[in-house]
Amino acid sequence: MLCFSAEFKTLLVYWRKNEICLLTSNLFFLINRITVYICRMQFNPANYITWIDWSLAFFYIAIITLFLWFWKSMKKGDDRAYDWFIPALLFKFFGGICILMIYGYYYKGGDTYSYFENTKVLIRLSSEDAGAVARFLLGENSPASWLKFTYDSGRPSFDLFSDGNAWAVSRFSFPFVVVGAGRILSSVIVLNTFAFIGPWKFFYFLNKRYPGFTKRIAVAVFFIPSCVFWGSGLYKDTFTLSATLWLFYSIMKIALEKKKVAVNLIMILFNAYVVISIKPYIFVALLPAAMIIFLYSSVQSIRSKVLRVLILPLSTVVVFVSGFSIYSSLSTSLGRYGDMDVMMEKLVVTREDFINNKTYSSNFFDIGTFEPTLGGVLSKAPIAFTYGLFGPFVWHVANPVMAISAIEGVVFLLLFLIALRNILFRKGNLKVLSDPVIIGFLLFSVVFIVFVGISTANFGSMVRYRIPALPLMIFALLFIQKKSKSNLNKVDV
Repeated sequence: MLCFSAEFKTLLVYWRKNEICLLTSNLFFLINRITVYICRMQFNPANYITWIDWSLAFFYIAIITLFLWFWKSMKKGDDRAYDWFIPALLFKFFGGICILMIYGYYYKGGDTYSYFENTKVLIRLSSEDAGAVARFLLGENSPASWLKFTYDSGRPSFDLFSDGNAWAVSRFSFPFVVVGAGRILSSVIVLNTFAFIGPWKFFYFLNKRYPGFTKRIAVAVFFIPSCVFWGSGLYKDTFTLSATLWLFYSIMKIALEKKKVAVNLIMILFNAYVVISIKPYIFVALLPAAMIIFLYSSVQSIRSKVLRVLILPLSTVVVFVSGFSIYSSLSTSLGRYGDMDVMMEKLVVTREDFINNKTYSSNFFDIGTFEPTLGGVLSKAPIAFTYGLFGPFVWHVANPVMAISAIEGVVFLLLFLIALRNILFRKGNLKVLSDPVIIGFLLFSVVFIVFVGISTANFGSMVRYRIPALPLMIFALLFIQKKSKSNLNKVDV
């Protein structure tokens, strides 16, 4: 236990100072860290990844790819967007395999394997008590219900079971692990096949709306390294990334095309449930962006310029009142994110936990202290956005994974500066911001990235948490970058 000597000394200091809250918090995280340490001492990737798993995974890849290739061939026609379908899907498979390899052989275990084990427990219990499994799949995770697991089924990790957001990953993974024959590699392949639907729909819609932009949309949606890596494993982020892009697709389909309204409303409800179950703050950031897209698309459909100017203020009030009503009606489902005051307190507490606890703070950044108020949060918004989108910076690199993220940050910074120059110093380019899609994407991305930068102090966590905003932000930056003052209605490839 020598590796925990610093933590024990910290606990002793808090004990002597009678700092009960800090003592309790650090004691909890120390116990959790010791548990993780013991599990990793016992973890053996060979128990999860054998030649059988590799064979099964490649068989799944071959069957799925062949089936989707035939489907694509029938759907494609003259549509060149489908040229990206198979390459993007295979790249997503590659990302899912990479995260298993890195967490299996480099980090010696991690949440992705714990989520998988919890799902396996549910599968084993289904042969004994199908009713209990059904209730667990619907979200039951009370301490009393934990006792329903048996000796034969095994019991899930209690910390992941008692956390409703973490437990959602295991219950949502149930059908994919079943279809994946209970093996982690093949289950990740099946999961990524489903998780590809949201990004593909999002890509396809943007490709139709912005013809000639296919390559840049593909880069933004399919090939950002951190999105491919963190958004392709058996992780929270795989579900939330796919659901977020699918939500935006359905919102744009209704607002801008008025097509398949009933189907897309169902998809909005389904994907909103996924997002709220795992990371409700994503939905909080997404709601105003959705309202903006509905508002401006409705106003733009009015032919009379005078009527548009007259109706815009009233429409703005109506839309944001509606948005606040939706937020209030969902406050119970959003948990601590359903109350603004509680949410502000949560931001401060979460950041302090990251900074004060050595489990998380080996590679942290500090934006300074702030009050848990809207004014306090806004005062830190610029620096939070800077770290949230462009960090970690090259001088923060401590391992190969951080090096890739730092290179990404440099690219994001260059794109941001070029887009900013185009808007500020090229006549006519400010009209780009009249596009409701671009406005909605930028609003969501900025609000979400600021939220992540304020609530998270650890670079590793921040890089993972920000990925739902990256496809939207990078597409918006690429779109602004390529708009010229003399060709506002056409896009240059």
